[in-house]
Amino acid sequence: MSILPPNTCLAEQLSDIVSVSIIQPSNAGLPYGVFVGGGDCSLFEQIATVNTCFNINLGKPATDVAIN
Repeated sequence: MSILPPNTCLAEQLSDIVSVSIIQPSNAGLPYGVFVGGGDCSLFEQIATVNTCFNINLGKPATDVAIN
């Protein structure tokens, strides 16, 4: 993810996920926000911390990922 330019949305890159986590051994967190969305790069939910599993609460499975 660190090679993606900021403010980038990759539509339809995920396979209908309902929970998500970012695994980072150092547990230091990321210097940018990572978001998952429910399609068309319009509705997003942030993955707030590393090494924690989050359920997606978009009303539908996530298919997009965005870096901000």
